[in-house]
Amino acid sequence: MEQPETLSPEASAPRKKSLFSGFWIRLLCMILDYHAILLFFYLLTFLLREHLFRISPFTEYVGGGITFLYFWLGNGPVGKGRTFGKVLFNLRVQDLEGRPPSLLVSFKRTVIQAVNPFFLPLVIQPFTTDPQIHHPLLFGGFLSFTLSFLVSNALLVALHPLKRGYHDILAGTVVARGGGPVSFEQIEAARSGRLLGRKVRTPATALQTAGIAFILIFSIQLWNGYQQSRSEQWKYSVNLYREMKARFSLEGFDLSDLRLVMLPPDKEKGEAEKEAGEKKETAPRDSSSTDTLSAGERKYRFYVIYTTSRDVTEKDIRDNAAIEEMLPELGECVEEKLATAYKTRIERGHIPRDMKVAFIERLNLFLYFHEKTEAEFIVPLDTQKLDEMYREAKENNP
Repeated sequence: MEQPETLSPEASAPRKKSLFSGFWIRLLCMILDYHAILLFFYLLTFLLREHLFRISPFTEYVGGGITFLYFWLGNGPVGKGRTFGKVLFNLRVQDLEGRPPSLLVSFKRTVIQAVNPFFLPLVIQPFTTDPQIHHPLLFGGFLSFTLSFLVSNALLVALHPLKRGYHDILAGTVVARGGGPVSFEQIEAARSGRLLGRKVRTPATALQTAGIAFILIFSIQLWNGYQQSRSEQWKYSVNLYREMKARFSLEGFDLSDLRLVMLPPDKEKGEAEKEAGEKKETAPRDSSSTDTLSAGERKYRFYVIYTTSRDVTEKDIRDNAAIEEMLPELGECVEEKLATAYKTRIERGHIPRDMKVAFIERLNLFLYFHEKTEAEFIVPLDTQKLDEMYREAKENNP
C-alpha cells in the first residue's frame, strides 16, 4: 500500500502574516485619503466660492498646503500615525521603537513623499508662466524624475522585508498592521526573515532593485523628452502657441492650450445641429474648402482654449466686443499655421474642418479642480491648402 507523502515542518507550518502593511493596502489608504481631501475642498468651494475666486491665483498653494498638513499631522503625533485611510484599515505609522513619529520625523517623511508629479507644478510654477513651453527640459526632467521616483518607491515597498519605501527608510519609520505598536525585536526578526519562518529578500537587495528601476525609467523618459524637444514638429507647435498667445491675448483670460482632436462618432453626430446654430453666432467667413477626404473619414477639430480665474458668466463672454472682433482673425492665423505646426498629422489626413474656441472658468485647490466651460464659439476653417497637402502625401506614399 502506498504511503502518503509527508510534509516537512517548515512546509506544513501555517504561513505567518506580516506585521507590516504592503503596497496594495497602502495604495488603497492613499486613495481614500485623497478622496477625503477632495470632499473637504468641494465643501470649501461650495461654501466660500466668491471668496476663493478673489484669491484664485493662490488657491493652488492653499490646497497644496492643506494636503501637506493633512499627511504631516495625521501621520505624526497629532493623528498618532494614522490618517483617515489608515484608521479604516487599522494601520499606523511608527518609528523603530514603536512610538508615533514626532513632528520633525513626520515632516521629513512627508517632504520625501511630496516628490511626485502632483506637487511638482507648485515648485516650478513661481519661476515661469508656461513651464511646458519655456523650459521643456527642466519641466520634463523634473516630471520624469518624480514619476520614476514614484514607481521606484512603490516597487521598494513591495520588495522590502519591512515594506518600507524611501520615505520610511530616510525618516526611520515603518507602517504597521493592527492597533498596537510593533517592537524593535519584532522588526529585527522580520528583517532577517525569522518572524515569517521563510527566506526573505534583504533590504539591500530591495534597494538595489528599486534603484535600477528608477535609473531605467528616468533615463528612458528623459531621452524621449529630449528627442521630442529637438523635433521640428514640436518647435513649430511651440512657435504657434507663442505667436497666438502674443497676438490674441485677452484681458482677464489666458490662452492656455491648443489641440488638434479627433471627434468620437457619437459626438460628431450629436453636435451637428448644435454647431450649425453656433456658426451663425460667429462672424461670417468665406470657406472655399473642397472636401477631398472621403465621407468615411473621421472629423477633426482644432481647439483653442482660454481660461480665466475670475467668476464669469456666458453672457459676459458673449457680450465681450474684443472676443467677437478677434475670432475671424484667430481663424485666419490657424489656417495659415496649421500646415507647418501640424505637418505630419495633416499629411495623415487629420484635417480640422472647424475651430472651437472655448472659454473656461477655472479654480484650482491643488487636488480639486473647479472647471466650467462658460462659452464656446465655432469658427469654420478654409482647409483647401491642407486638403492639397494630404492628397499630395497620399499620392507620394500610397
